[in-house]
Amino acid sequence: MNAWVCHSYHPSYILRGNTDLEHIFELDFSVFASMVGKPRPSFSLHDENIRILYTFDEVMEFLDDIWVDPFSFDYETSSYRYHEGIHTVHLISVAMSKHGAVSFPYDFKKSDGTMWWTPGQIRTIGKLWKEKLKSNCPKSAQNMKHEEKCSRAIFGVGVENWDWDTMLAAHILNESPGTKGLKTQVYMEYGFHYGSDTKPFLEAAPGKRNRFEEMPIEESGKYCGRDSLFTHRIAKKQKRLIRVQGLQRAYDLFHDGALAFAEMEMNGIRIDMPLAEQWDKEWGDELAELKEGILTSDDAKKFEKKIGRPLNYQKKLSGKDLQILLFDILKIKHLAGTERKTGWAVD
Repeated sequence: MNAWVCHSYHPSYILRGNTDLEHIFELDFSVFASMVGKPRPSFSLHDENIRILYTFDEVMEFLDDIWVDPFSFDYETSSYRYHEGIHTVHLISVAMSKHGAVSFPYDFKKSDGTMWWTPGQIRTIGKLWKEKLKSNCPKSAQNMKHEEKCSRAIFGVGVENWDWDTMLAAHILNESPGTKGLKTQVYMEYGFHYGSDTKPFLEAAPGKRNRFEEMPIEESGKYCGRDSLFTHRIAKKQKRLIRVQGLQRAYDLFHDGALAFAEMEMNGIRIDMPLAEQWDKEWGDELAELKEGILTSDDAKKFEKKIGRPLNYQKKLSGKDLQILLFDILKIKHLAGTERKTGWAVD
């Protein structure tokens, strides 16, 4: 068909009262208009330029090189829940303009179950990688908060000179939900889809490690390399768009905030536990009094007389009961444009 496929809300959805989404609807159509006559992006697997390092000498040569250019990097880990203490870094990938993307194993097992490196080799690789993390080179990632927390948990250092986060920039540039993941951004930008066959190996229940090591390194290394390579490419375009649209201050707010949250999540927040327990009791008692006041009020009695049962109050008052109470019994006038399939909104 040689046509662009664009998504947005159905116009009738906006007209039925969801006016809070009207600005997103207008933004989507401005993007649609910009695509008219625009050729499809060209991308082929030959453009990937991903190299997997299999030997210790190859990794040493790569890490010993002097890096001065900005780079993007990505970790493939056994768990994202660092507080559980079961995480490790299986693979690391780096993307730079001069190298394309390079992937190499870190704490990784071979197909026969033996470790890829000796403990001494892992320590050496880790030491050199820490130097790269602490270097002055500008660094970027998709969701840098994860790479920041992982760097602290595994390598014991924070990342110096964070420059860009493609996930945060996507939030600034496009409010449409479901468009911030790297795979979605790559598909929207290049029409290239990857990673669906990898998803089962990355999932893990709380307290469990994922199955990433079960993938052949030819597949896992290519997957990890694509993440950093596409992050590097998309970051360049996002920086230009952020600058042209005058959104740098908005991005900076998200950027600094994400790093602050990473700090909080790794270190925790100091809490006065006796005071917290005191407030919990005081507010619990106050909430119980308020609930009792609602259920014994004159309005509640009117409801029970009309419907034949008390108000349904579990963790909160039933939305359906609240509709009946507000609009049928108390005759409160509903707001225009708040009709839903389940009745008038009570928000």
